[in-house]
Amino acid sequence: MSFRRNPDRPLAWKRWVGQHFDELTAAGVRLEIFSNEYRWANFLEEGGIDWESGWRIEMLSPQQAERLHRFLIANENRSGLATCFRILAEIAELPRESPQSRE
Repeated sequence: MSFRRNPDRPLAWKRWVGQHFDELTAAGVRLEIFSNEYRWANFLEEGGIDWESGWRIEMLSPQQAERLHRFLIANENRSGLATCFRILAEIAELPRESPQSRE
């Protein structure tokens, strides 16, 4: 059986980027990190570190960290984000909350 690419996937990601562009840039996330779906997923799974650019969530201001924290809780339902949530909460001085803790 051969592997088939989903031709709608790049278009769906472009829509996602367009939908969330303002919020992510206001939260201080660099465009090159979230403009590519694989890179965004890798960034989140690595605990908020983009190995290509060296950019990390610790570079955010407390306000930006709080904004990104809220965005991730509202929009990302993937597992493996505990490190991101912990670091963002520390930067923004928020209580530690993740989607799993709200259940």
